[in-house]
Amino acid sequence: MSCRVPHIDIIPKKDNSSDYLKKAHHFYEQSNFPKAYKYFVQYFESLNSISDVSPEDQGIFTGVVTKIATVLEETDDVEELLKCYLQTINLFPDNYFILNSLGAYMFKLGENDIAKKYLELALESHPYFLPVKRNLLHLSWNEMPRWHFRMMNDRLRNQAYDKAITSLISKGYKNAIDIGAGCGLLSLIASKNPEASVVAIEESKLLPECVKMY
Repeated sequence: MSCRVPHIDIIPKKDNSSDYLKKAHHFYEQSNFPKAYKYFVQYFESLNSISDVSPEDQGIFTGVVTKIATVLEETDDVEELLKCYLQTINLFPDNYFILNSLGAYMFKLGENDIAKKYLELALESHPYFLPVKRNLLHLSWNEMPRWHFRMMNDRLRNQAYDKAITSLISKGYKNAIDIGAGCGLLSLIASKNPEASVVAIEESKLLPECVKMY
């Protein structure tokens, strides 16, 4: 199956909307996804408003885009894949499934800032979509310094801090300022005592966000 994104030269005519949609469904049923894509786009652009598209047709179109994207990613055709995703997002800016797919793909390419942008847009569109939450978590962990994992998993170190902090608070030292809090482990230890007043200060925005997502 050739999966280059079709170039649409002709400006879609409003009178042909139903014909475009019929052809789109026909080629979709034939598993000819590039042609289905072409006629779906012509159908969308022939409408007075994109809001006239039914949820069912948008869902089928999303499936078409996903099929094409899978082949393009396998053949490493970055230009065509981005063209496909971006054209879809231009039509449906709130399509959280495609926003998430594009974000995940940009993450694979190492474009973390761009990936984060699209993943956050996907999450904004659908706050309960688990795949995008998972991708944001992977992105965040990937950006975290490697040494931080070793430190967070150092059980003896953490137990020693727990013992020392708990002991000090029990002796009346109830005001704690955690400078360079990271993921906030030491602050959490201190806050176990309901009488403690804890202020955590962290320069990085990433580490606290990781805690929120986790």
